[in-house]
Amino acid sequence: MRPRMRSLAAGAALWLAPAPAVAAQCQMVFSVSVYNDAAFSEDRTVVYGFSTSSDNSILCTCGHGQYLTRTTVYAPDGAETTASPAGFACCAAVATNGRMGTYTVTGRVNLFCSCAGPVAAGGVAATIAAAQGGGARKSGVSNVAGDRIGEGREDT
Repeated sequence: MRPRMRSLAAGAALWLAPAPAVAAQCQMVFSVSVYNDAAFSEDRTVVYGFSTSSDNSILCTCGHGQYLTRTTVYAPDGAETTASPAGFACCAAVATNGRMGTYTVTGRVNLFCSCAGPVAAGGVAATIAAAQGGGARKSGVSNVAGDRIGEGREDT
């Protein structure tokens, strides 16, 4: 009878022991950025717009893919040129054709998230000014709000 009591006491001790620590749950963080820049060709006849995107998201069980980075260059007269190859970087170019004023470069990245579906993000626009005599001035202005595709807004 004594051996049975010992096993019962050992079982009770195991049942009363604290539960092992559970690993912390993963906290997903969407962190996608787009960086934009503008430059003139050496002879100042072309404005180049560059957009580079990066994805530093914490994905947990989700996956990101199908990146498509889009760059648009807006001329002072409202004309625009857009390029959108697959990947993390893009470049678009527009001939100045003597148009003086401010050129604006915007960028946006569209991607697919296995948890949320199609999503997009944008960055701060880059501007460069063409002036008589070949002068240039660069600055930045607010641009694109990153949202689900179809809900994104561009404010230039």
